[in-house]
Amino acid sequence: IAKERATVEKITTLRFLGTPPYKYNPANYRNTNRRIRIGYVSADFRLKATSYLLRYFFLHHDPNLFEVYLFSVQPDSEDALKFEIGADWRKDISESVEHFVDLSQVDPVSRIAFIHDLYKIDILVNMDGYSNNGLRDDNVFQVQSAPIQMSMLVYIGTMGADYIQYIVTDPIASPIEYEKFYSENFLHMPQSFFVNSHAQFPELNHPQYKIPTYYNKSAPGRKNDPTFFRFCNFNKHLKLSPNLFDLWIYIFETLIKEHGVSVSLIMLEYPKASIRNIAHYISSQNIPELLEGRYFDIRFLPFIANPYRHQARIPEYCDIVLDNAIYNSHTMAVDTLWGGVPMVTFADGVDMGGRVGFSILSELGLEELAGKDEKEYADIAIRLATDLEYYQKIQTRIVSSTRPECLNRFWDTKKYVKNFEKGLLAIWNNFVQGNEPRHIIVEDEYEDIETCEAGINDYDEADGYYYDDDE
Repeated sequence: IAKERATVEKITTLRFLGTPPYKYNPANYRNTNRRIRIGYVSADFRLKATSYLLRYFFLHHDPNLFEVYLFSVQPDSEDALKFEIGADWRKDISESVEHFVDLSQVDPVSRIAFIHDLYKIDILVNMDGYSNNGLRDDNVFQVQSAPIQMSMLVYIGTMGADYIQYIVTDPIASPIEYEKFYSENFLHMPQSFFVNSHAQFPELNHPQYKIPTYYNKSAPGRKNDPTFFRFCNFNKHLKLSPNLFDLWIYIFETLIKEHGVSVSLIMLEYPKASIRNIAHYISSQNIPELLEGRYFDIRFLPFIANPYRHQARIPEYCDIVLDNAIYNSHTMAVDTLWGGVPMVTFADGVDMGGRVGFSILSELGLEELAGKDEKEYADIAIRLATDLEYYQKIQTRIVSSTRPECLNRFWDTKKYVKNFEKGLLAIWNNFVQGNEPRHIIVEDEYEDIETCEAGINDYDEADGYYYDDDE
């Protein structure tokens, strides 16, 4: 499917422009004694998830090695949205690089001229892929506007295009034995490819140890209150499927019938139009509202555009996040784990988009939360909801990974960029030497700090929090 789309877009572009793709002689790039010019093309250099993840990414590029260009193909977000969120990510990002070029009002031919003729970009990064349909650029990459072109982050999967030579991924998201499913060569990062800036956001609270209210048997008002164990999924409903709901229902029925656990499923009104269908499907599966003296409940929270408030709601409302199967949580997964909340996902995905959760959890040493099949997925969720000691152990490892003194490399944006640059240098040197594109495996030159798991000895029953000994 991707290959057919890439072919159609390429043919359409070449006919429109009336010119063949650009070709490059590696010999012309040898002994130039200049920095590598890397350009990032995106429709999301504004208040979008891409900028949320990459807000502190670009500033860590080594200015002695790379000359960085950002090419925005969409205008900035409206002032009203900036005011609501209290941020201006486009401004932040543009000030973190040497060159921020607004191409939103520029025609396709001129965009190509800017990138190929004026700035002479060496490595061009596609940060839209087939996402942002109608907003993304449809011509620049199809004519091979730079000697090396790669896909990164936003469109999670192969583009099937002969004009994209590399895809940024990792050995778990894209195992080498899955190369037959990709047209690109792999740039295998040593850590999870899914970069984020959460540890550097002053607006995001650091997660705290907090056990679910369900486990706090001595909490006020618990005598006659069957407190719910809260499962969440805050993704767009288009990522969900009837098969996934059937699996969730199996988990909930097992907890209610066999363990006497009250269960609440909390989702977003995202979109509102599908809420009725979801509620109807669940009710058709014969889960009674009252079952053996325990309860099942489903709630929908309103969608909010403010990403900081959205992220803060996860530890507030969720005890466990249940991930999607075919297309995992991506930014939602990062928000979840930064909130200190365990996430259960799958380890059996074939497509890259269905292996992101497994990639992220493995980086944090939590691959045990990724089920190899539906039964294992369910068993993990059930154990977390019934075994307090295990829940504490998992949450300790999540929260500890975010501590500055032992920050896991998944949260270390600077370390990610340095490893990414190693990959870029290897790709560029391979091209300059006249070799065909090949898989690039980046090895981490930095020692990873072991996860800290100390400091959860003191538990306050009044508020359900664990506190460090020194707090």
